[in-house]
Amino acid sequence: MAPSAEAGSISAIDRMRHIVGLCSIAVTQPVLDALARNSGYRWEAGLQWPEMAGLVALLVVGLPAAAFAVDRLVLRVSSRLRGRGRDSVVICLMLMAALSLLRPLLAHPTLQALSLVWFVTCVIAIGLVGLAIAMYQRLLWFRHWLSFTAWGAVVFPAAFAAQIWQSNTTALNTKSPVTVQNPAPVVLVVFDEFSGLTLMNDDLKFDAQRFPNMAELGQASTWYRNATTVHARTQMAVPAILTGRLPERDRDPEAVNYPGNLFEVIASTGAYDLVACEVYSRLYPRAAQWRSLDRPVGQRFLRLIHTLAAVYPQLLFPRDLGVELIPIPRTWYGLRDASDGIEQTTGRMNLNNLPRHAQLDHFLKCIYPSERPRFYFLHVLLPHYPWCYLPSGQHYLADGDAPLVPESALGELGESWRDDAADVMRWEHRYRLQVGFVDRFLGQLQKRMKEQGIWDSSLLIVTADHGVSFRPGHSRRVPDAETLPDLLSVPLFVKRPGQQVGEQSDRNVETIDIFPTILDVLKIEPRDSVDGSSLLGEASRPRKTFFFQEAMTVVEPDFPAKKRAIQRRQSLFGDEPLSALPAAMSARLSWRGRPISDFAMQDYEASTLEIGKHQLYPDRLRHRFSTALIEGTLSASDLPHSVNEIAIAVDDRIIEVSRLMPVGFGKLGFSILLPESCLRKDRHQVTLFLVPPGDRPTLQRLAAWAINPSGAAADRYKNPASGTVGAQ
Repeated sequence: MAPSAEAGSISAIDRMRHIVGLCSIAVTQPVLDALARNSGYRWEAGLQWPEMAGLVALLVVGLPAAAFAVDRLVLRVSSRLRGRGRDSVVICLMLMAALSLLRPLLAHPTLQALSLVWFVTCVIAIGLVGLAIAMYQRLLWFRHWLSFTAWGAVVFPAAFAAQIWQSNTTALNTKSPVTVQNPAPVVLVVFDEFSGLTLMNDDLKFDAQRFPNMAELGQASTWYRNATTVHARTQMAVPAILTGRLPERDRDPEAVNYPGNLFEVIASTGAYDLVACEVYSRLYPRAAQWRSLDRPVGQRFLRLIHTLAAVYPQLLFPRDLGVELIPIPRTWYGLRDASDGIEQTTGRMNLNNLPRHAQLDHFLKCIYPSERPRFYFLHVLLPHYPWCYLPSGQHYLADGDAPLVPESALGELGESWRDDAADVMRWEHRYRLQVGFVDRFLGQLQKRMKEQGIWDSSLLIVTADHGVSFRPGHSRRVPDAETLPDLLSVPLFVKRPGQQVGEQSDRNVETIDIFPTILDVLKIEPRDSVDGSSLLGEASRPRKTFFFQEAMTVVEPDFPAKKRAIQRRQSLFGDEPLSALPAAMSARLSWRGRPISDFAMQDYEASTLEIGKHQLYPDRLRHRFSTALIEGTLSASDLPHSVNEIAIAVDDRIIEVSRLMPVGFGKLGFSILLPESCLRKDRHQVTLFLVPPGDRPTLQRLAAWAINPSGAAADRYKNPASGTVGAQ
């Protein structure tokens, strides 16, 4: 081992190199990498080179200079303390670098399930920093290596500039205009995270009882019940629909990466007015953008710094840290922070700042007769999570109040279900209710098109980008042998202009067939080759192709796993209406509907009971807000021994009994969605009970309060036997 060397013997130049290198690893690289990968934020925030150059200067020059100045001050102070704390700045930067490197490596579902990511991260990070600082103080070669990392101040910004330059390169269409011989109106609706198997019953027939409006659409269109997607991720699945090409590699869904896409072709005809509601992709031609964000450079730069200051802690600390971090601005997720486009009825509109029901209403408002035919495109995150809408049109949870991922999901993306069948089934029930809300919208869409006189002459296509799966212990979105049928299948309805009679087709269809079908109906000669085939032709493919990450899966068109997936869903939900609570998810099915007078009653004080309060708000679009969701948390230490079930009663009658589920370190939670049928009166008494183990009918009262199902403010009071609780 090399001889020990005091930090004071390190020259100021070397110390500066060490600090520059650590700042590059700890801050510059993760921040620039996150910004380079988030093209949606750069697009919606209107970022340009001046503010990004200012950010690079701040990270490469300003931050290391400030850290070096603090380090000089610390060294002076430590000299009076016999050298104690002389490497404080270096230690802090090493810790930040370790946390940044460990963050993506420790997002294992097992650690997530046990809420131990933060603990394991801290232990490993502290150990690494302890080892690194010991080497820094004793080993000359380590300090030489740390000096070499100062080149990161050049390499990382250069890589960032290259990524941005490639992303911002404009692919102008220099080809001749396209001729359209049959300029019929087109309405293309793409839903998100919607498995086509949800619409089928045990006989592979359409479930008209639960989804009457889609059944009505099927009577006037062709329902391709064997339709499938080609990718499980939106950023690849939506461009596949709009280009007719199989995914080649993971790339941003921007126009520059997909030349010749459907928007570009339609715009080049010069015959259409485009109405494009893109909530995720950005394939609308930049040259035809409806507007640009015209903010001063200084304002854009301050917004950028404010956003990255909130994003950076998320790049360091695990999700289960238990500390409330700075909220990330909506623009980071590609959402505008103002109602841009709300008054528009043509052009590209990003309505992500609006609740999803408001997006649907605005799209309907855009449909009306015009001198030129219109090309309507809607991509909406429905029935995608968060699941908060009912088939009646009510919503029991505001989009912005829902957690980023379902509480029962694990993993870095929150897509891996716990191995708890009843718990996962609750989420599938809520998803199915939201499919009912989608069905309601499709009824409104058909009515609007007929009222505006464009129904008969229009080409209407309704589909989804990919499916979704609810298998305990499996992923919601990552395919495997069990989840593949749910993820592959998507709904597909095609109503041709003038079509009056519905058809049902078992043809092997993929979402890449939509693009050539639209060109075929409009009689537009394709300029580029595509992988899909027009549904008006007779061509058929022998296999289905499905991509995920770098892998490709090929399956038979009539794969038997599809039938088993439908039978599984039928066994869970039977023939009950959508709103009925499935029997299989109840912890004590025989208790449902029983009056609480049948039970021995005990009061129990739980000082840590917290009931979620979803704030009611004035809804300018008059969608009713339902108080049907009751959810909350309890401290595990606050519960009697072996108690792990909770019951809810409405008006002195048991509605449901559910198992408590882990929702964080030392906490158990519950989430119970009441059926609308039990909320008919103006006001209801709702009571929560713990259920002691055993078969004896005993309840331990936790809390009770009154709710108003119409959406008015709920009455609240403090139950003497519990903490303060509030209704939603």
